[in-house]
Amino acid sequence: MTAAPPDGAGAQNSAADGAGGPGHPSGKDARELLRYATDTWTSMAAMAHPETGLVDDNMR
Repeated sequence: MTAAPPDGAGAQNSAADGAGGPGHPSGKDARELLRYATDTWTSMAAMAHPETGLVDDNMR
């Protein structure tokens, strides 16, 4: 089993292109938040157990 981000995760959206609305970051802030989210997802996927797809919570 392989961990994969939800549909559309990591895709560029209008917020990342600078078209944020109230309460939604735009431009550089949106790109930085998207990078944080992508890096977090990559880290979680790397820690996922290959048989269950669940993140290991006891690293040894």
